[in-house]
Amino acid sequence: MNFFENLDLLLDDIDNQKIVDEWYLCDFIDNHIKTLSAQQAFDTLKSYVPYLVNRQGFDYEMLNVLFALKNQANTNEKFYTEEQKNIILNNYRQDVEIDKIRDIFY
Repeated sequence: MNFFENLDLLLDDIDNQKIVDEWYLCDFIDNHIKTLSAQQAFDTLKSYVPYLVNRQGFDYEMLNVLFALKNQANTNEKFYTEEQKNIILNNYRQDVEIDKIRDIFY
């Protein structure tokens, strides 16, 4: 399965209340993000941004996956369009992580 299929499975399990382990997100990041090379993480990050823009809900999980991918990519290279940036900043403007989000997109 690819990264997005695994992420969809995780989000479906959360939605169906099949997740009982409090470490579910750390486990996902360890198994599906930290195993990526910097280049693979960057390529995934570029594909993840449209996914993030189009997927509603799961704010905590979606943002933490974004943060983990950005960290694993270990680059300042731009991976989003201005339109995507504006949508994400607007969608998450009241999130407690807004400063961290702004750091990624500025």
